[in-house]
Amino acid sequence: MAIKISNNTVIDDSRQFLPVTISAGSTTGTSGQVLQSTGTGVTWGSGGGSGTFDTGITTSIYISVSAGVATGIGTTASQIIASQISRNNDIFIGPGIAYSFPSTAGYEYIIESLHITNKSGNNLYISGRQDFNGGQNVPIANRIPIPYQGALELLEQPRVANPSDILRLQALTGIGTDASGMDGGLDAFITISRKTDTNYIGIGETIISTDQEIFTASTAAAVIQSISLSNYNMNIDADVTVSVFRGGTVGGISTTGVRLGYLAYNVTIPKNSVIEICQKPKQLVKGDSILVSTTPNNSVGIVLAGKYII
Repeated sequence: MAIKISNNTVIDDSRQFLPVTISAGSTTGTSGQVLQSTGTGVTWGSGGGSGTFDTGITTSIYISVSAGVATGIGTTASQIIASQISRNNDIFIGPGIAYSFPSTAGYEYIIESLHITNKSGNNLYISGRQDFNGGQNVPIANRIPIPYQGALELLEQPRVANPSDILRLQALTGIGTDASGMDGGLDAFITISRKTDTNYIGIGETIISTDQEIFTASTAAAVIQSISLSNYNMNIDADVTVSVFRGGTVGGISTTGVRLGYLAYNVTIPKNSVIEICQKPKQLVKGDSILVSTTPNNSVGIVLAGKYII
């Protein structure tokens, strides 16, 4: 049968076609795999990608969020209780280990989702930190409210964890700086994809200076998937500026490079909140850098996730 439009044949099933086999090298791949470019050729890879119905996810972890790990210091009962409350409200002391990433070299881990559910009878807070292996311990959430009967997805964009990184979470109940730790009130579901590609970038820092250098695409161009800003100041809002610089010497980019422009300019990060700057990916050419300033200093943690384009 042939189908014609304006006397032109567009479909003709009377012709016989030989089956076509597509291969990469000498292999034809397995069911569900797709061809992926390596830059110099093609190879077979998983059909799952980031986004809806992601079949590349490898791990799902359930955590009952703990009250924290801080212990009280003092000689009297009231001193010990007051000290424990104070330390549990300190983002750099309180949160306990939720998940330790394997130490196996050659792997990187994509945290696709961090979903928090309140199963208690009260409004609660979630606090969290990512401890980067060989780097800084960076707040990712400080006392974010999770209302009674509520749930929250903490990640607007995926982020990268390196081998031996530690994800820490803590549940708190109460009012203001007098909140205390609570066991069993919050559930966390952590969804992870394990990658054998070490070109992924997962870094974080606390911002303590003006135009602080966060990342430089020193070896190749890079795509930035996420820039997450968490206000860990217990009392006030913070203003954050995120700049892209081109060129310059690492360690002195703000004076030797050229500021191309701003991804965020004096954006206010309210206390008890996290803001994602990258609603869509951004590309840096080789030699581009991300620099960040905050007012006041020592109030905001930044976590950057990306991948080198090799």
